[in-house]
Amino acid sequence: MKLFIGSCPEPFCLRPVVIQGLAMDDNLSLPFLTTNKINRLHSRGALLVRGKEVCLCDHQGRPTQLKCSPISHSFVYSSAAVKVPAFSWGEFPLTVAAIAKGKMSQKEGLLVGDDRFMHRTGLHPIRRRITGCTAEGLTAEAVLNMTDQEVTIPKGTRYGIYALRSKEEEATNNSGRGPQTYEEKDRWLIKEFRLKKSPFFQNPKRMEAALNSLRKHWGGFSLGGAFGKTSLIEHHIETATITRSIPDTDQSILH
Repeated sequence: MKLFIGSCPEPFCLRPVVIQGLAMDDNLSLPFLTTNKINRLHSRGALLVRGKEVCLCDHQGRPTQLKCSPISHSFVYSSAAVKVPAFSWGEFPLTVAAIAKGKMSQKEGLLVGDDRFMHRTGLHPIRRRITGCTAEGLTAEAVLNMTDQEVTIPKGTRYGIYALRSKEEEATNNSGRGPQTYEEKDRWLIKEFRLKKSPFFQNPKRMEAALNSLRKHWGGFSLGGAFGKTSLIEHHIETATITRSIPDTDQSILH
């Protein structure tokens, strides 16, 4: 006998057992669910069948009151093997699995590196960062190698989680100045660094390489003259007894 669950196109083959006086029309046993890797999502009112959420219905065929929520988070994996030199930073490409499979919308989200990646590779990930990705689910991240040996990140290594921001978080972030989305940041970089005017970046591959290099330093750029403040670093400048003062942020110190 073939069993179809919800909108799943592939049927399940089973051999039913008839039980007299059963309090329901049918019942899927725990061994059947375990064998076929079907999970009950109580918080969503759905079954997770072969990676797809299927809403449950009542005895009249109506969807349950708990509506299936759209996927809002996904695992992130390295999309290429990368070597990170000793005592240095290294950037490597990532793929957001759910976006690459078309199961999650392409929006900016929170990229979080997890302990599993750190313990497996010995590299230190950036814990939390708002970023974006392409329509294919591609993004990038930098990690720190604090060991005295080169470390290789194999392709397909799980890095962490990519979680879409809520509407409230987007509204809060968009209230500030400066580019917000992935595309806006790229346009800002191209304009401010005059990449299109440079003869070195007329080739699309060179342009993308330049953007990739600039993206990882996004947090250090000045937007509208606002350099930001931090208490993580303290420094002082020793000068000669007689010297000219350093111009303020509204003046250029390059001639």
